[in-house]
Amino acid sequence: MELEGISCLPLDQAPASKKAIARSRSFGTPVTALDQLQEATAAYTASAAQALRKQGSVAACLQVSLETSRFSGPYYHKGITAHLDSPTAATGPLIRAAHQGLRRIFKEGLRYKRAGVLLTGLSPQEQVQLNL
Repeated sequence: MELEGISCLPLDQAPASKKAIARSRSFGTPVTALDQLQEATAAYTASAAQALRKQGSVAACLQVSLETSRFSGPYYHKGITAHLDSPTAATGPLIRAAHQGLRRIFKEGLRYKRAGVLLTGLSPQEQVQLNL
């Protein structure tokens, strides 16, 4: 019946679109190098972008965050939000925005334990207003 255009699922059982998509992980060993953090955030951003495309949405904002351990050395937790010029689900522009934010909050000499990416400002792909 679905193939003939007759819906078999009631509207209340259809899954709702997510309002935000997050990807973050703790590292097995502390990370001190910016290039290692960039590699991790690129992987998290690619995973979040894939979930975004699967949902049929685009993101207008991306937040990247870093955190050190609370139990060893100085504690540092910082996040920064990037507002994208036009909402997108493309991996490349999202990774570029994540790396720009990461370079702004990275502090040399700290031992980072966790990094994460959060996509917000989600809207359906069909309702995107392009940037002039």
